[in-house]
Amino acid sequence: MKGISAKRARRQSLKRHEINRHRSRTVRTAIRSARESILSKSEDANDNLKLASIALDRAGSKGTIHPKNAARRKSRLAKMLNSNAN
Repeated sequence: MKGISAKRARRQSLKRHEINRHRSRTVRTAIRSARESILSKSEDANDNLKLASIALDRAGSKGTIHPKNAARRKSRLAKMLNSNAN
């Protein structure tokens, strides 16, 4: 019965890969919409920033990206919002 564990590990790896791809795409889309709304000085910039922060926190806590990477991206988005608010 050799190889059963490897097959199971491969299945788990593929499942995690799909989940991580979905989370990464969600984060990328949220960041893009937040940046665009900040640069266009849209009224929903705060809402988009909040959605991006939630997506980044989730990806960081689940291991899709490093938690400090998520914090750094959130910080840069907030900094961009505050500098463009003036």
